Amino acid sequence: MLQIFTQFWWQYLTIAVVSYLFGSINYSVIFSRSIKKGDIRKFGSGNAGTTNMFRVYGLPLGVLTFSCDTLKGVLVCLATKLIFPNIYALDGGVCIYLAGLFAVVGHIFPVFFKFNGGKGFATSIGICAFTQPIFTLCVAVVIIASIFIWDKMSLSALLFETIVLLWHWIFCYPQINVYCCVAITLVVLLVFVAHRQNIVRLVTGREPNTGVVSKFTKKK
Repeated sequence: MLQIFTQFWWQYLTIAVVSYLFGSINYSVIFSRSIKKGDIRKFGSGNAGTTNMFRVYGLPLGVLTFSCDTLKGVLVCLATKLIFPNIYALDGGVCIYLAGLFAVVGHIFPVFFKFNGGKGFATSIGICAFTQPIFTLCVAVVIIASIFIWDKMSLSALLFETIVLLWHWIFCYPQINVYCCVAITLVVLLVFVAHRQNIVRLVTGREPNTGVVSKFTKKK
């Protein structure tokens, strides 16, 4: 593997840089500014992510933001596979996971928005949807159910990331390259770090509800 990295170092560097820049496109900021004429980072929790968009601007913009952030993870993986098929064939898909990793880094620390971004959950779903589609579909059912049970997006996000991590190390490795597992581990760690304040609030019982249940049940 080290020989492949050495031989194609500039391709890997290109994948990392381009994926980071693409991940830095923050749709919550773009949509809030263009559609609502405001900056989402100045409202609600101040986070430039799906949950805050949902709480501040409602379900349609929340779903739109979530979809676009998820597509970021899918598109960087797809583009890497199509543009660098020789590397993909040689490294067992490591380049795909590398692209996804840096897209998440860009989403959380976007260079275009003063490194103040979202928490990487939706983009990490995009990575898994591309690399492990059937698994992701099955887990999505569990995650959607958890949102309606607990009504806490942060808890559902952390549950998803935990399942993803266990799945890769217990069921995928060693069928897939160990570097793929390392990359997805870094993705999960980044998402957990981005959710550190949510984790504290969950532990102390101060994490607010997302509001999904009330939206669908028409409760105030």
